[in-house]
Amino acid sequence: MDMDQPKEETEIRLATTPIAAATLWQSEALAPFAISSRRSRKLVSIYWDTPDLLLQKRGLTLRARRSDAGDWIQTLKAPAQGVDTRHEYEAPLVELRPDLTLARDRGWKTDRSVVANERHLQRIFQTRVVRTSREVRFDDGTTAELALDRGSIVLDSPKSGSSERVLEIEIELLSGRASTLYELAYRLVAELPSTRLLFASKSARGYQLLSGKPISVRCAREIEASGKRNAKPLASAAFAESIGHLQGNIECARSAADRDGVHQMRVAMRRLRAAAGIGRKAALPSMSDTLTDELRWLWDLLGNVRDADVFQAESWPRIAQERRVPAAVATRFEARVGDLGASLHRRLQRALEGRRFQFIMLSLARIAALQLEASAATPPRRHGQRLARKMLSRRAKRIVSVDIEALSPQQRHRVRIDAKKLRYLAEFVSGLYAERETHRYLQRLAAVQTALGSLNDVAAMKGWIRTAAATLSFKDRTIVTEACNRFAAARITALTVELDAAWRRFRKTAPFWG
Repeated sequence: MDMDQPKEETEIRLATTPIAAATLWQSEALAPFAISSRRSRKLVSIYWDTPDLLLQKRGLTLRARRSDAGDWIQTLKAPAQGVDTRHEYEAPLVELRPDLTLARDRGWKTDRSVVANERHLQRIFQTRVVRTSREVRFDDGTTAELALDRGSIVLDSPKSGSSERVLEIEIELLSGRASTLYELAYRLVAELPSTRLLFASKSARGYQLLSGKPISVRCAREIEASGKRNAKPLASAAFAESIGHLQGNIECARSAADRDGVHQMRVAMRRLRAAAGIGRKAALPSMSDTLTDELRWLWDLLGNVRDADVFQAESWPRIAQERRVPAAVATRFEARVGDLGASLHRRLQRALEGRRFQFIMLSLARIAALQLEASAATPPRRHGQRLARKMLSRRAKRIVSVDIEALSPQQRHRVRIDAKKLRYLAEFVSGLYAERETHRYLQRLAAVQTALGSLNDVAAMKGWIRTAAATLSFKDRTIVTEACNRFAAARITALTVELDAAWRRFRKTAPFWG
């Protein structure tokens, strides 16, 4: 590798098991490829940050790594557009002490707040692994390193639970096309038992170990844009950000204790659909009908869990506060609701660990890589603002023309979906316009969407009650249903007033795209 130039690291990580790891190098998944002989080496990586973890807050990772050769290499990693990609700034270290000047010399756009705190950098954790690797050559000439890492992540300040075992497979691009890597990942997941995608890097898991807290949810982020941005890079960035949003909440969703992970996965999927629409209009590679059907399967799973979570955590406590349900009946019903919710979470967890879900995520990431390659390889033909204006106008027309007060619940649900699509599309392209022009419109559209969403939650609650109360006695079921219906009627009245007010404000707001 040329030490004088920054590079982009593209890497797919797979969590695996000792049984699967033992069969990796004899796997049939490797048969179609030309593979070099095995190489094993010990790697020690020391990670640095400030006491208040400023680098982590900036999305940066700073490490010094030493292999068997004994030389230390400093690496600063920063966010990049690709789904499994990071910018890497590498340089040899004379002594084991971070030097951010080395990263600046290799093209890092200086973060002044980080540089100002360079003297406060300290060791926070390290990884110690034995890496066994082989070089893989694909038919199109792409080369990658396939590595099996065994070892641990260890905190520099020992405390209870201060280490974590590492057993994972990494596929890192050496040269060629990033989209090609997913063929090998797909084959390995299909063959090796209990092997799944790992969305948290060693550094991310080190920070989690340091905090002692569960992984926090990952909210949607703005994409880089400007008034001159072309349609293809804009669409590619929107699709990659949506997948990153989805990936960033999978571990949270696997935990039944964290309901926000499921919610954020659903938001990410809505945004993914909006981003895919931009990609299709920009003539980028897009999702097949088969993948779209698979996403509907995932959407239904998440929706069932989300409905249960909303009822259990939000609706039922408010119903119970009215004290119209006898304590004994409430206790029996709450136990039933808890059992059903836990069952749905277990089903979702099994799905998120299963091969079907792994294939969905690999397919999405591959499409994102193909989009990035296509947007870089073809000359721009369409201005981002021109495409945004056309798509936004069409979406907005479907909403502002309706009479919100005359809609049935089913029609209101359709408007809610249209409002979501308009909002996510508007958020993706907002960077093409001045903030003062977009903020007011997005704020008022979000208020409409929130009111419509709350009304939808009430409608979903009625179906959930029928399911949850089905095993109760007729008397208990009647008491619970009547209490829930009274709550629903009151909520619908209040939310209808809220929606009408939000709708009037939104209708008066001029579109920011002109």
